[in-house]
Amino acid sequence: MRKISKHTIIVAALVIAILQLLAGCKSNQVITEKVVTKIDSTAIWNLEKEIHKKELRITLLETDLKRTKDENINLRNEVSKHEIHYDTTAPVDTATGRPPVSVEIITISKSWMEKTIKEYENLIQQTSAENETLTTENTNLQHTVKTLVDENKELKEKTTAAGNTKFRLFFAGSITGIFLSIFAYFVFRKLLN
Repeated sequence: MRKISKHTIIVAALVIAILQLLAGCKSNQVITEKVVTKIDSTAIWNLEKEIHKKELRITLLETDLKRTKDENINLRNEVSKHEIHYDTTAPVDTATGRPPVSVEIITISKSWMEKTIKEYENLIQQTSAENETLTTENTNLQHTVKTLVDENKELKEKTTAAGNTKFRLFFAGSITGIFLSIFAYFVFRKLLN
């Protein structure tokens, strides 16, 4: 049988330990997890931006609704008109105690006012429906943002936990390699003696 030197055994043990060390490294997985985290952060930013746009749209619709309401009230006040012009040059009527009427103008456009009020009510219904829809969309988007934030937290925790686990596995593999090397050293030493 061939005699194996101490140096050969130590070199073999070192080669085995280095091979175990190289087999345990997984840098590709860490890079992939970081890319997923970045994509989720961008999705959150986009959803928050969309929520802000929806809130602005709701505010503009409420402002338009208030302005339309004020305009309709003004139109109603302007439409009702009753004018009486008296002939002051003629003698006063003894029964009424007033001079005779030369011109009397009565302008009441009830049908036009009713049409305006109906249009206003339709506008209110449409705006209310649109506001409800936008509010629901905002709530859904906020829920989605919350879900994505929670997922990001979980991913970060998993990445941190995975890093600790990888370190433990590396440490355990190194200890195992050292023990195997020492064991192999003693086995080869016994065989040589």
